[in-house]
Amino acid sequence: MIAGLVLGACSGPPPAQRVFVDPGLAPLIPPDTTLLAGVRVDLLGKRPAFALLAQQRAIKRFVEITHVDPAKDLWQVLVVSNGKDVLLLGRGKFANELMAPDVQRYGKPGGRFDYNGLSMVGNEQDAMVFINSSTTAIGPAPVLRALVDARAQMRDVPVRFASLLSAIPLESEMWGAYAGGPVDLEFPGNLSNLKRIFGLLQSATFYANATGTLGARVHFVANGTSPAEAQAQELHDTLQGLMALAQIKGDVARDGLRVKVNADLGF
Repeated sequence: MIAGLVLGACSGPPPAQRVFVDPGLAPLIPPDTTLLAGVRVDLLGKRPAFALLAQQRAIKRFVEITHVDPAKDLWQVLVVSNGKDVLLLGRGKFANELMAPDVQRYGKPGGRFDYNGLSMVGNEQDAMVFINSSTTAIGPAPVLRALVDARAQMRDVPVRFASLLSAIPLESEMWGAYAGGPVDLEFPGNLSNLKRIFGLLQSATFYANATGTLGARVHFVANGTSPAEAQAQELHDTLQGLMALAQIKGDVARDGLRVKVNADLGF
């Protein structure tokens, strides 16, 4: 998911309505967030392409921790980061028959502990907190405690994302936005060069949808803005090279500081 963020920032006047962000998750996005990505699992779970998409890190980790059936009991997942810490926010069916979080089924190493009246499972390095029976957050325990403490002051997606999310179509099944700022995250495997690519961007968005008669293909569009033309050209050339190396069908175009990608993936 985060990889998609490097394939693009916004251009042209934004539409009136922003991409769908679950109203139960929007007030949980910390004000210092600079990276935001979402997956409409409730829509993608019905498509053949989801079998592969479910293996992506964010969805796979969420399923491993919560033990939910992603095609049945998971509705939306948000990946949230301030460039240093990463949180997973999720909406789904996490309750037992008593409409309370069923903490017994979650396989986090550690134990159960409470914080400000909310149930947490795990340890200091990796924990999960239940906001309510259908909303949970996963991440380091100190970050989760800060999230719980700040809930009263948070109302919606941070203002810095307003124009970015307005440029992403409402019906997007996968999407992401980068609002600028340092990115000091560890990216695994072939994503290890993402730090360099983020350094070429001032802001970015992407969105993707399953396509085709059986929904077994994914089409994605990404837009990126660089702070200077030299960086925009480097971004264009880098993305073009990565797409050729990965044999991804599509094109990369540059217009001044803006870089745009259109691509199709088949499964």
